[in-house]
Amino acid sequence: MGNAAETMGKLDFLDTETAMVYFANMKELYVETVAVYLRDRFDAALQKDFDTEDWATYQRDAHSIKSSSNMIGAKDMFEKAKSLELAVKSGDYAFVKENHDNIMKDYKELLDKIQNALQ
Repeated sequence: MGNAAETMGKLDFLDTETAMVYFANMKELYVETVAVYLRDRFDAALQKDFDTEDWATYQRDAHSIKSSSNMIGAKDMFEKAKSLELAVKSGDYAFVKENHDNIMKDYKELLDKIQNALQ
């Protein structure tokens, strides 16, 4: 991964400055956490939940994406995952069905960008 400061420069599409609050400005820990975000990705799980209409698990997995995205400074993905989580929580499955594919596309693009930055 190289040194943490250099890697963080490649992660300029994330709000690393705000994220540093969670990491007490420990850049190495932040970069490690971003790597874990990539490793522990939820795209396959969320898609399976969607395909099987397992809404309780879908809500939990959307919550995981939301929380971990917030922690690494992926604010846009945080908001999108939050919208899915809240839609399921309120029983608005029509919203989920209408927005799932586009949000999944955005999530996979984010994961690809992270992977490229960490190489």
